[in-house]
Amino acid sequence: MAEALIEIKKRAHTIKRGYRITWEPPILRHFQAHLEPIANEVKRVREEEYTVAAQ
Repeated sequence: MAEALIEIKKRAHTIKRGYRITWEPPILRHFQAHLEPIANEVKRVREEEYTVAAQ
């Protein structure tokens, strides 16, 4: 497991996708968590930037 995490850290700058936890229970987080693609967050932030810049 540690080796896998080290390899991920080495290429972290190239990873463009993933998931963000939007809700987690107090126990068994990894089984019941609600996730949302990070790409949606990036798109939403960019849209807000354009909206603010246009004003």
